[in-house]
Amino acid sequence: MTRPLRIMTAALGLALLAQCDSAATSAGGAAAPAAEASAASEQNLMAAWGEFERAFAADDFPRVVGAMPPRVLDEIGVIRGQSPAKLRRTMIAQMEEVMREAEVHSVRAAPPPKGVQSANGLPYAILPTTTDMSVYGTRHKNTTNTVALFDDGKWYFVRIADKMADRTLKAAYPELSGLALL
Repeated sequence: MTRPLRIMTAALGLALLAQCDSAATSAGGAAAPAAEASAASEQNLMAAWGEFERAFAADDFPRVVGAMPPRVLDEIGVIRGQSPAKLRRTMIAQMEEVMREAEVHSVRAAPPPKGVQSANGLPYAILPTTTDMSVYGTRHKNTTNTVALFDDGKWYFVRIADKMADRTLKAAYPELSGLALL
């Protein structure tokens, strides 16, 4: 794997790939259980993924990185000794730099084979995801899992490309510690 492709994989592995605001909150601002369950549905999950695909296709990296689950961003910030704001700026700059050397043909997720599940009350799903891209004229196709998390009324997506991403996600979300994600 070439250096730019490794950087891109790492950036996408740790960066969240999407979020979609949910209309699940009640007038008082707290999500009602039935509304929360509805917002966490597979249909809303795949709609949120579509929003990600559009943001990624438009090279809207602030939106892509800004959608990272706050708990994951906090965990990475602790590891790197950076504030969440500085970490976001760094990740955006790295993605912009890598994308100058790469062309992403597609990032596609299949519907979750097991649907939306729950880990200690945290709705999640595992999406088989294929990235098709060219780096320096060489085309690469990579398939990994993307973990979709429904947290604080939003769907977030975290690419799990390696053990570091797996450990970071599970440190931020101990509810997922028993899952095999790689």
